[in-house]
Amino acid sequence: MMSLTTIRPSSRARALATGIALVGVVATAQPTALALLVAACIGILIVQGKISFYIRFLFRLWLPLAAGLFLVWGLIVRGSPQAGYGSGIAHGLEFAGMVALRLAALAALFQAAVLSLEGLRLAAFLRELGLSPNATATLVSVFNLWPEFARRTDQVVAARCARGLMTDRRLWTRVRQFPWALRTLFVGSLGSSLDRAHRWEAERLPQRLAETVKNQGDSKTAFWAGIVWCFVAAVWTVISLWPK
Repeated sequence: MMSLTTIRPSSRARALATGIALVGVVATAQPTALALLVAACIGILIVQGKISFYIRFLFRLWLPLAAGLFLVWGLIVRGSPQAGYGSGIAHGLEFAGMVALRLAALAALFQAAVLSLEGLRLAAFLRELGLSPNATATLVSVFNLWPEFARRTDQVVAARCARGLMTDRRLWTRVRQFPWALRTLFVGSLGSSLDRAHRWEAERLPQRLAETVKNQGDSKTAFWAGIVWCFVAAVWTVISLWPK
């Protein structure tokens, strides 16, 4: 029996559905529509087994950013750009909440549509969109930049502890060491990613990966899955833009 994780749209259908939904995310002024999109993307991520990445994003990036938005617009500005400065705490909190919800929806959409792809599927997705082997290798390598960055961060922290430059591994101690390690970490990770991309291109790895995935896929299933994805995205976008 075919599982839900094997029912995937083609790359072009996935990109088209994402683009349609993106229009709604950017243009809608209805928080309910954005909340429904976030819930749907969370469901897709759960089926794909990638929900942990989105949860980490929410707690590490989105939650502090949302708190800052509420603080600035609700308690400091006490208003919104539409209503004007000092128009009221309620207007400021409403504006901050809408911005925070829109960011959560954008992240969920991008995570469910693109960032959940790995390895063979990511290379096939990029190649089927018409990207060159060089661009495919570079983008796949860039998507691996954050794991490389995290690994090198641990190495730098361990090295500075061994040299006696860090008395412990507490969060505040690590934060104070970050300015001295940032340049080394970024340059090293970026250089490693670019070297990996050039190596993959020389070995014709992007082409081989894309051909392997394409041969393994079910074109008929991918076609109908793409139709469903685009139809659902179009219906949601129309509803989100429908005037109240």
